[in-house]
Formats: sequence, structure tokens, C-alpha cells
Amino acid sequence: MALSPLAFSVTSAGLTIASTNYSNGDTLGTLISVPNAVASAGGFGYLRNLRINDYADIVSSVTMFLFRDSVTLAADNAAWAVSDADSDQMIDQLMVPLVDNGANRQGAIRPQTMFDCVGTTLYIGLRADSIGAAFFTPTTGATDLRIRGWIDRVT
Repeated sequence: MALSPLAFSVTSAGLTIASTNYSNGDTLGTLISVPNAVASAGGFGYLRNLRINDYADIVSSVTMFLFRDSVTLAADNAAWAVSDADSDQMIDQLMVPLVDNGANRQGAIRPQTMFDCVGTTLYIGLRADSIGAAFFTPTTGATDLRIRGWIDRVT
């Protein structure tokens, strides 16, 4: 068994950019894809490290839900919900606390999670667990949440 490292960087999509309240437990944006997370379809990997940046500087805690195949999430800014069938695709739930750095917030975890994918793509859904402001109005649009990660792909 050999390991092939992969560093990835993905950006949130579909965040509400109007002055609409997000509540604790709401879905943040749409499903995020991490292409080539495994070396071949049906392959395995180890998620070593995840970091999330909040450039809007208001999210205090996020749960990242990892899925082995594409799923349908609740709409952005709606209560988090995943169907029974889609829940079978869930790999892990990772709570990420974010620290206020002044102009932004950042959180990092080292989950050491082994996973497989149906194809070669890993999917991430985000849920707001603690919103630090009355309104979540992204300052740079629908891409204010940035995720970086490091995977060891099993080859």
C-alpha cells in the first residue's frame, strides 16, 4: 500500500448574500466537491487536516459533513436536513470551532478519518452551529467560506 498526498482548496457556493438571517443549525451554501480525493473510483483515503476560513468574520462554529457520493442538502439558509438514503453516504461529522483573528475567523482540525468514495470525489456539506452576528452577509459574495485540506490517497 502506497500513499499519494493531495492538498486541496475549495470555496463555498450558494451562500445567501442578502441580509438574511442564518440561524444555528442552518445549511451554509450548497454541496462542495473535492475532486480526485481518492486515486481511483471506489478508492480509499485518509483525511489528515482540514482548515476553514471565514472571511465574513461571523461564524464561530461549523460542522462539516463528509459524504462518499453526491447528496441533496436542504436549501441554503434552511434547517439542516439529509434524507435517510443520503445519510447512508455520510462518512463523518466534524465540528470545527473558529477563532476570531480580527478581520476573519479560522478553525483547523486533524481528524485522521479514513474514507472511501463511490467515484473519486469527496463531498462536503456545511452547517452553521454558532453564528456570531445577527446577519450573515458575505462580504465577498457566496464564497466567503474557504476550506483547505490534506488527504493521503491510498494507491
